[in-house]
Amino acid sequence: MSRSCCNNGNSARNWSGRNRASPAITRASTYRDDGTVLGVNPGEFLGIRNMNSETSARVHAAEQALSDLIRAAEAFHAAGVGPLVRASEAIIASIEAGGKVLIFGNGGSAAEAQHWAAELTGRFLRERRALPAIALTVDTSALTAIGNDYGFDRIFERQVEALGAPGDVAIGISTSGKSANVIRAMESASKAGLTTIALAGTQQRPELACCNHCISFPAEATPRIQELHLLAIHVVCDLVEAHFAGVEADDRDTNGSMPLCNAA
Repeated sequence: MSRSCCNNGNSARNWSGRNRASPAITRASTYRDDGTVLGVNPGEFLGIRNMNSETSARVHAAEQALSDLIRAAEAFHAAGVGPLVRASEAIIASIEAGGKVLIFGNGGSAAEAQHWAAELTGRFLRERRALPAIALTVDTSALTAIGNDYGFDRIFERQVEALGAPGDVAIGISTSGKSANVIRAMESASKAGLTTIALAGTQQRPELACCNHCISFPAEATPRIQELHLLAIHVVCDLVEAHFAGVEADDRDTNGSMPLCNAA
């Protein structure tokens, strides 16, 4: 059985909201119930009756980006979820023993570090106690003071030295796997007795690969790596949160959603 992402038949809703005839441009935009794509009609889906070459190029670029992400996600899935499970278990063990999680990265990775910390201190999907997590990317006074006095390469290292304790978890996020300030912080964390978890791309410097848990992602483009990083972050948050909520990690209601989840 299949369902269409638009109206079946010869009509489609245009941008004005009125039903108007929309000639097929390529192939039917239909999906199986299991989510398998049978075909995509970009013009029908977008409500565009006549696509010029520029619009067509945009549609192609968007489809290419989504296809690249799907292929990368499938390759990551095929490699196995073991690294994600082990990372979640390391975080659980640390928090159970009274430890905390320190997370850091640059640019988009800094945003993902803050996202991850927020999911732990707040809530991902279930009600449970707040979990101790700190993003080392948010204190502008500390970042600029350390950067000014010691150099940009030490902005995370110095904070790890100040805030980290044996048994804590340090998580470094780097799409390239080569960020000097992330590597220095991970080395400092390892020497101080913290468990280290790295999220990287297809390649990383040996120093990062030698972390306790190094999770690599099979993509070349930075945006695709960042998107896979976010997927991994959500999976790990799900596994960690399930433990502290006292439920099974795959506990879903009949609609496939988590209990006690309020949309923001």
